[in-house]
Amino acid sequence: MDDNKRTRAHARRQALRARVEHDRLVSPQEAAARLDVCERTIWRWIGSGRLPALRTCPGRGGKFRIRPSDLDALLASGCV
Repeated sequence: MDDNKRTRAHARRQALRARVEHDRLVSPQEAAARLDVCERTIWRWIGSGRLPALRTCPGRGGKFRIRPSDLDALLASGCV
């Protein structure tokens, strides 16, 4: 692999790492701390659909995770 290809590959890896770090999912506990609300409030918002959440695994064993961009959208809407 020549230096130019290595440089491009390195740049792609760096961009991917930055995107993954920015899009890192947070737990309901972390979301509550970021928004300075009770964790129970986060669970209510998830249950009502006001705050979108993802399940890490379908079924009963899955944990809920929240995108930071969804937290930002909730803050921007003025609901918090």
